[in-house]
Formats: sequence, structure tokens, C-alpha cells
Amino acid sequence: MNKRYGDPRIASALFAFDSHVPYLNELRDFLEHFDEYDNRAGKKQKGTKKMRPTVPRNRMEQFESYAFPPGDAVIEVFGRRLSVRDTTPELRTLAAAVLTVAKTLPEWGEPNPP
Repeated sequence: MNKRYGDPRIASALFAFDSHVPYLNELRDFLEHFDEYDNRAGKKQKGTKKMRPTVPRNRMEQFESYAFPPGDAVIEVFGRRLSVRDTTPELRTLAAAVLTVAKTLPEWGEPNPP
């Protein structure tokens, strides 16, 4: 990421966000492919040639929960948890870094500077 944008603030903020929300990509995968996981056919349930199964081969609906405590929204699927309140500080830092660097990026369609 740092090489791509040439700014260590983005790399640092992205690392902090990813470290604080390590299951974000998995949660997205579970929700995007709900039917497969609910039918016990998700890739993380069956495994692949390169990856062993990492979640139980149970219906996803039995292992998902959504909660809305005051000032928060929480999702948990197969033990992977995401809390909006817990991730907000890192997300704000990441957004600020991206918006700061965006001011130095070329306009859409303009060639990148050498």
C-alpha cells in the first residue's frame, strides 16, 4: 500500500485498521456467500487444495448474530466479530490519511506524475 500511494500515513493507518479488524474480509465473504455457507458448502467450510477448512460445517444461520447495544452495531459469524464502535477510531484515522493523500493525487483521467 505504501509503495502504491507513496505515503506512509496510508500504510500505517491501513495496518492499524487491519490489525484491529482482522476478520473483516472473512465476514464479508460469509455475508456475500451466505447461501453457500448456510448450505454448508462455503470454501472455508469445505477447504480447498491450498487451504484446510477453518469454520465448522454447520448452517451459517446457527452461527451468526447481530446486536445493537446503545451506540454500537455488532455482527458475529462463526466466531468472527466486528463492532462498529470498536473500529471507528482506526477507520477515522484511515479515512483522514486517504483524504489527505487524495489531495496530492492527479485528477481522474490525468496521467500520474513521474
